[in-house]
Amino acid sequence: MAEIRDTKRVVKCQKSCNRSAEDLLLWIKNKDYDGSVRPNVTGGPVVIDIETYISSVSSIDERDMEFSLDMFFRQRWKDSRLIYQPHPDKGPDQRVILSPELTKYVWQPDVYFRNSKDARFHMVPTQNVLFGINPDGSILLSARITTVLACQMNFRKFPMDRQTCHFYVGSYSQTEENVLVRWRNGQGVIVPEELEIPQYDLTSVVSKDRKGAYNTGVFSEPEATFVFKRRLMFYVYGFYLPVTLVVLLSWISFWIDPESTPARVSLGVITILAMGNFLHGGGATPNVSYATALDVYVITSFVFVFASLMEYAAVHCALIKYQQSDINEPCKLVKFGDSVKSQDSEEGMVNGSFSSSSTVQLPVTLKNDEEEGHSLRRKSIIQGAKLYYIHFNYKSLESYSRVAFPLLFAIFNIIYWFTYCGSKVSDQGIC
Repeated sequence: MAEIRDTKRVVKCQKSCNRSAEDLLLWIKNKDYDGSVRPNVTGGPVVIDIETYISSVSSIDERDMEFSLDMFFRQRWKDSRLIYQPHPDKGPDQRVILSPELTKYVWQPDVYFRNSKDARFHMVPTQNVLFGINPDGSILLSARITTVLACQMNFRKFPMDRQTCHFYVGSYSQTEENVLVRWRNGQGVIVPEELEIPQYDLTSVVSKDRKGAYNTGVFSEPEATFVFKRRLMFYVYGFYLPVTLVVLLSWISFWIDPESTPARVSLGVITILAMGNFLHGGGATPNVSYATALDVYVITSFVFVFASLMEYAAVHCALIKYQQSDINEPCKLVKFGDSVKSQDSEEGMVNGSFSSSSTVQLPVTLKNDEEEGHSLRRKSIIQGAKLYYIHFNYKSLESYSRVAFPLLFAIFNIIYWFTYCGSKVSDQGIC
């Protein structure tokens, strides 16, 4: 039996190894080649070495959580049925290029992109596909493809975030027993140095071979991981700097005379309206249900601006009470008699005495120690209130605000920038 198999292989090799490239094309065209059967069908799996050359990353869409790749996707495998004699006048890298009409008769791996939302081949001016066969039966299939890939993004640190997106490749119907897909030389993603992405930097690309286990079998699924770092300066100029200036503008009111009500109220309202334009990033932030880092900064700044207006409300209220108070006016006590007789007054006289429903205000002369103590206690309360009011009047509140507001805002900025740009710069790569 072994001799019979060896004889068949020799006969096959004599037919294939001695044919020319023209004979190979004619053999494929006549459909003598069975493209429905994979190479080495009775042996081990067909090894598909893949690589991709990224020509551009056209867009990173935060709203739909996707990114687009324009690439040259290349697949390499070997089919011993397509061996032919090399031309003596050509170099060692000679290759027979098949037309698109002939490629449909040759076996090809059913490679697909697992997280692709949309993909298309480039057809201008002609179909951008290269199908070449080397004399030893090695095949190169290269195609220019634009694909939109899904990417799960986290915007809690937006705009000081890094997004990690994946590119999954695999065989759709052939398990690892039949087709093994892997990155060529372990690093199949090629990125040119001059690649430019709006608002992002491509910090790293890592490719690795992995397996995917499903209820239909175990499939090889090579994975490429792209790490995009957002460029912060656009948001510094467009959001952080203007918001900070609006907060500083709201503090000018602390140096305006509290009696200039129109000026201070107008300044407070204008700054609040200006801050309203920056809420939710002015429409530039992703629509997510949680607060981003930019939202935290804008909302906190809005609170500072609103607090400066509320500070003037408290100062104005204290100023009005101070102007209306009459603390230095001497107190006048009034005593109502129950049964006071008078020869000079006869109003309200009933049976020689005043009725309980009638009141007469009379200057009272303190006659005993109890009334004198009551008066002293009242004067003491008034003096205490006066001292407290002087200690914490509107002028003191203005002085405290001039120091407290900038100090608190500075502390907030230190905590904010340290949290997002501080201790984990090397790991998270924020700023």
